[in-house]
Amino acid sequence: MKIRDEYAKLNNDHSEQEFSGIEIIADNGETLYSLKLDDDGVLEIIGGNFCKHNGILLKESICVFPYDNHRIFIQRLPYTRKV
Repeated sequence: MKIRDEYAKLNNDHSEQEFSGIEIIADNGETLYSLKLDDDGVLEIIGGNFCKHNGILLKESICVFPYDNHRIFIQRLPYTRKV
């Protein structure tokens, strides 16, 4: 499988790269999301560990929100400590 940089695509660079998985990194260097694409076209999205991004401490869990028939939103929820 291969991936293409979306920004490069906008600049008419259609070069592709080998792909087995990708990690999106939070501001503190921890994994925000990990993405893997199986041979059958299934995209697996894994929420990383607790991390801090844009000044917000985020839980490990993710929430999935359907938007329409070809798009979803995925969100890491803020960590709130129960007292």
